[in-house]
Formats: sequence, C-alpha cells, structure tokens
Amino acid sequence: MKRTACFIGVVVFIIVLKAWGSAVWAGPVSFKFAHFIPPNEPGTEVGLWIEKDLNENAKDLVACKYFHSAQMGSTIEIVNKVSMGTLQAGFMTGNYAPDLNAKFGIGTLAYCMN
Repeated sequence: MKRTACFIGVVVFIIVLKAWGSAVWAGPVSFKFAHFIPPNEPGTEVGLWIEKDLNENAKDLVACKYFHSAQMGSTIEIVNKVSMGTLQAGFMTGNYAPDLNAKFGIGTLAYCMN
C-alpha cells in the first residue's frame, strides 16, 4: 500500500513538474492588435508606443505586433477578428459600436436629449 501511494505521488509530482516546466519553455506570447487610422494621427502614436514598449521591456514574455492604417480591415472587421481570435485586441473608439449592433446605440442617446 505504501509503495503504491509513493509511486502515485512521484507520478503526480513528475506530471506537475512537466506541466510547469513546459510553460517556462513555451516562449513569448503573441499579442497582435489593430487600429484603423493612419500613423500620422495621435491615436496611432499610442499604439506604436505600446508595441515598442512591450517588445523592449517584455521581450522574453510577449511578442507584440501593431497593425495600423486599416491593415486588418475596417472597425467591424477588426472586432470580428478579435472575436475569432486572429487579433488579441482592437484599439478603437466606442462611437462605432452601433454599427456592430443597434443595441449599442443606447450610449449615443444622451446626445439626442436635452
């Protein structure tokens, strides 16, 4: 009985060690995000700064790629790519939300009333 319990304990320890060790050897996580405006706009400078900062400071953990100037499509296409997992984030404003679903238009009602 003791040998079986010891053997099971060793097997569980090896499995946990292997699972923990494989995460260490996995390499950097890919982080891709997109924006639809050209790089001469101020909002795009923020995206370029995020990409540069992540690639310099977290180079062992994160591999960041920023797509600007609608390289990944329009706003709705960017949101669809985020929901499919092609992109990890979309860097955009909220005024395009009613284009995705009319229910999101409730946020713009404040401008229709006095």
